[in-house]
Amino acid sequence: MNKTRSGNGYSDSDAAVSVEDAERDAGAGAGDIPGTSFSRGGNLGDVNPANSNGQLSNKYINFPSLVSWATRYGTEENDWTAGDNCTNFVSDALLAAGVPMKWDGKSPFRNGASDQVDQWWNGYYDTPNSPVNTISEEYRAHTRSRSWTTAGGLYSFLENTGSYEDPVSRAAPGDLMFWSYANGATAGQVHHAAVITGLNDGDIRYSQHSGLQSNASLKEREPLFTSANGSQIIHIIHVVPWPCGVGAQGC
Repeated sequence: MNKTRSGNGYSDSDAAVSVEDAERDAGAGAGDIPGTSFSRGGNLGDVNPANSNGQLSNKYINFPSLVSWATRYGTEENDWTAGDNCTNFVSDALLAAGVPMKWDGKSPFRNGASDQVDQWWNGYYDTPNSPVNTISEEYRAHTRSRSWTTAGGLYSFLENTGSYEDPVSRAAPGDLMFWSYANGATAGQVHHAAVITGLNDGDIRYSQHSGLQSNASLKEREPLFTSANGSQIIHIIHVVPWPCGVGAQGC
């Protein structure tokens, strides 16, 4: 996901930035956490705690609301309680912050969920012919776009609708953080997402699901994550709501 804001198509296993490109952008490619690199340069020592997105809020996103919602619900199962739901949590946070869903009303479906790269929606409460008061987790999973529920899907949606990747030195509360594998057969696959909810000198604080965390320390937790999942590349994504993005007007 580069600042050219150009799309690369869509696949669950595709990352918008290759490992080689990420290492090139990062210089040596290594952050100050063992086994971890950042995709657009810098390391945790470059974190600037004075950075803020609040002044960039508009009618389609309120960054302080995004941060407060993610912080509040990071340790609560407030929606989808079965299995991995890190991206569902991030999508819910974006919705709570004012980002409107995007659905053309006619996209093809995969078990009820749109595969289109420029679609982002949750139809659980407003799906034609849906059962009333359904609590089935299977039904919930089938009434959301892939971009709503998978890290790679949301990453691709953001890439294709105007959001962009920033260096660590520009990370701010309200940005999103994605993890991709650095090595092996899954290299480049984006597989986890969280909301940046705070900054300290030399550290990023984030809130997530799929391991409930509120304002967790990246510096403290990333070595454990890397040990369990292998070397990672971390992507800092600044959200531009789709009505404000590529070819859009009105923000």
